[in-house]
Amino acid sequence: MTRYDAVEAFAYRVAREISLTGLPSWRSAVTPYVAPGRVVLDLGAGTGLFTRAFRVWSPDVVRELIDGATGMQDGNSNMPAVPASFWVEHHARVEEIAAASAPSLQG
Repeated sequence: MTRYDAVEAFAYRVAREISLTGLPSWRSAVTPYVAPGRVVLDLGAGTGLFTRAFRVWSPDVVRELIDGATGMQDGNSNMPAVPASFWVEHHARVEEIAAASAPSLQG
């Protein structure tokens, strides 16, 4: 688990509060690649800014969010209260999706 200091916590809070209306150049850049039937992998999801953006801009797109850090907010591990078996099954589903997507990604 990564621990964040007050400065980093402040920066993340500011980024979480950015309005999506302030991102028109990002939206126009990603829209051609984010279409129904596609999967968006948000690697290092961080503040969740683009997670929110993709949810609004392309609600029919599957999003998989990956961020190696937990506990980015005091008193909140950002982890759901689920049994360990959930993560084993979730990992298997993600691997299955990745394997099925691989041929389409190769051209």
